[in-house]
Amino acid sequence: MIKEKELKQSIYDSKDIMYRLALSILENEADAEDVLQDVFVKCWDQKNNIHITSDIRGYLIQSTRNRCLDMIKKHNRKYEQAGIDETVKSEAFNPTELWDQLEWIDRFLRQLPEINRTVFHLREVEGLPFKEISSVTNTNVPNIRTILSRTKKHLRKQFEILSLLENRVNVIKTEIK
Repeated sequence: MIKEKELKQSIYDSKDIMYRLALSILENEADAEDVLQDVFVKCWDQKNNIHITSDIRGYLIQSTRNRCLDMIKKHNRKYEQAGIDETVKSEAFNPTELWDQLEWIDRFLRQLPEINRTVFHLREVEGLPFKEISSVTNTNVPNIRTILSRTKKHLRKQFEILSLLENRVNVIKTEIK
C-alpha cells in the first residue's frame, strides 16, 4: 500500500524521466504522453493494492517501459527504423555540428533492440545507477554492463563508417572539381 502523498511526490519527481523514456521507445510525443497518463491513472487507481517495499521511482519507470511495450504489441505498430538517408556533409565545425551528431546517435540507436536503447537512455541520458537500471529492465547488472558496452561499440562502429563516408564524399568532390 502506497501513501497518497508519497505517490504524488514520486510521480512528480519521476515524470520527466518517464516521459523521456517513453519518447525514446515510442518515438512519438502523443503516444509517450498517453503512456504517462495511463501509468499515472493506473498507479493512482491501484495505490491501495500496490505493495512496493522501497523503490517507487523504479516501479514507475518499469511501469512506463512495460506500458510502452504493451502499446507497441497491442497496436502491432512498427515504429520507423530510420536509416542513413541524408547526404553526408563535410564542413568545418559550426554551431550545428553537435546537434547533427546527436541526430546521428539517435538514428544509430533506433537500429538497436529496445533493451539496448532503454539501457543506453537510462544510463547515459538519465544517469541512473546500474542497480536501478537492473530493476527497471529485469536484467542483472552484469548483463546491463554488457548491453551498454555493446551499444557503445555499435555507436563507435557506426561513426567510423560515417567518417569513412564523409572522407569518400570529400574525395569525390575534389575529383569533380
